Amino acid sequence: MRAATSSGGGGKRRFLASRVPDVLVVSELRGWEEGGWWRLWELADGLGMIALPPVLSARGRGNHLAVLIRPETVRVYAYDPDACRGAFYHGLARLVVYLKDAPQRVTILGTHLCFLGGEERLAEARWLTGYADDYEGNGQRVFLAGDLNTIGLHDEEPDWSKIPRNLRSRHCLTNTDGSFGATDRRAIGHLTAAGFADPYELLDRPPQRTAGYWGSEELLNHRSDFILANRLAAPVVLYVLDITVHDTEVTRGLSDHLPVEATVATTPRTERGTR
Repeated sequence: MRAATSSGGGGKRRFLASRVPDVLVVSELRGWEEGGWWRLWELADGLGMIALPPVLSARGRGNHLAVLIRPETVRVYAYDPDACRGAFYHGLARLVVYLKDAPQRVTILGTHLCFLGGEERLAEARWLTGYADDYEGNGQRVFLAGDLNTIGLHDEEPDWSKIPRNLRSRHCLTNTDGSFGATDRRAIGHLTAAGFADPYELLDRPPQRTAGYWGSEELLNHRSDFILANRLAAPVVLYVLDITVHDTEVTRGLSDHLPVEATVATTPRTERGTR
């Protein structure tokens, strides 16, 4: 399976036309509801994919999300475009699919965690931790994809002093004296402790930036976009084989976030031997 997550932008489909994944999660679809969602249907048509009902972001200034599937390789078992029942700032999609040549169902969560600050993201992360491992006997194999508005748990600490002070509250903890401190990693910390794994750590690779190159006020390379695997997906079945960020002159010109792509095995490890 090849899964991808990307931010919106009308030109994004030109890049994706040559990189058609099995499942695509697209966030920050600001204004895409205009004209009857014609941009979403054009994106799906250009990729030969099927767009599922979009995730409506009522509080996020129309900053919607969408999930698309490749019909040749993916069969939908269940789909909920409002899996959090309005609890998230932007929204949460829950997709359960059968993948070609894979014996078990796979759950894919598509989201965009709140940008306003760590407290909001932490609350949303706590909502997601139930999917990180077996819960009430329901052993779902889960991949969590989207803009999590945080850096990785072990990513190098950015120098946030390079961005304006009035934007640092989105990224940083507050010291007891009221000054800004280090990066607020509580949300990604909770997800990791609960059982979600970062593919870069599974593959022992240094992470790649996905943001921080776009506007003059936030020129600070950092990671914000992820495809995480829960405990039941990562080491047992459907574990991550490859993870990459498409960082090119073309992709940098299309959006303020870069596309992340994960390639995942669809047969049990025991059938392929150990690595």
